[in-house]
Amino acid sequence: MWKAYKDLTQRAASVADSNIGFLFASNKDFAKGLIEFQTNYPAVRPELGKSLEETRAKWQNELATFRNTLEHQDTDPEQFMKFYESDYIEWLFLEVWNTIVDLMSVLLESRLAGGTKLGLPDLEKYPNLNNRFMFYNPGFAE
Repeated sequence: MWKAYKDLTQRAASVADSNIGFLFASNKDFAKGLIEFQTNYPAVRPELGKSLEETRAKWQNELATFRNTLEHQDTDPEQFMKFYESDYIEWLFLEVWNTIVDLMSVLLESRLAGGTKLGLPDLEKYPNLNNRFMFYNPGFAE
């Protein structure tokens, strides 16, 4: 899970001509990197920064610590017991993959032409729509 999130997502972001390495840095370097990212990529939705901060606080930093602890085996395994509980792992798996999808969508959206944006569909209006995102362009009527 960590490899997909950290390594493969960074590679995929580079295809969108985006450098997201700051996301995996210390808190101080993350804050600095986020400012640089927003300066270098002004077409990326500015609310991405808040979302990334929330992701780090919600699960990312803890998952990184767990992964590094397993690799280096230098802390008490009791502090990571929830990582061995199936309900938590299922929740975390969905969080990680949804974060990857959302992050990549925002990065790719910044490359769309003509003010086109990605948005979540109104499921009351489109109850049979199976797409996670819809294209919105202010130049076209719905």
